[in-house]
Amino acid sequence: FDEDPNVLLNITAMISPNYIAQNGVTVYKTEQRPGEYILTFPESYHAGWSTGFNIAEAVNVVTKSWIDYGLKSMSIYLKTREKVPVFSIQWIATENAILLGKPEGLNIDKETRKELIKFYEVVLSEELVERAMIR
Repeated sequence: FDEDPNVLLNITAMISPNYIAQNGVTVYKTEQRPGEYILTFPESYHAGWSTGFNIAEAVNVVTKSWIDYGLKSMSIYLKTREKVPVFSIQWIATENAILLGKPEGLNIDKETRKELIKFYEVVLSEELVERAMIR
């Protein structure tokens, strides 16, 4: 991972759950039924497959605890520049900052609002540094 943090993004691999469990990693198995959600936490390995007719949808949900993971992920993407993030973290921060300023904006608690503003300030600061470097 030191040489290429994206190594797992460039390959498709299925690791045996037995092998993972034998090496001290807790393994969970679940079956998703209609109307149910399965949440996958940041930095976790997950895999799935269909055993018949299937209509599925993946949705990315962001909570305030996700912000630090998002910043870490952005840092890895920017270092390697080999894989473009699915969602621009800068766009997410900017759009949410805009919504914070609107009367009909985000309905969030004060702590989350503070975290979101701090998140936006990090993204803005990095953007200004990058712009100064190309002038």
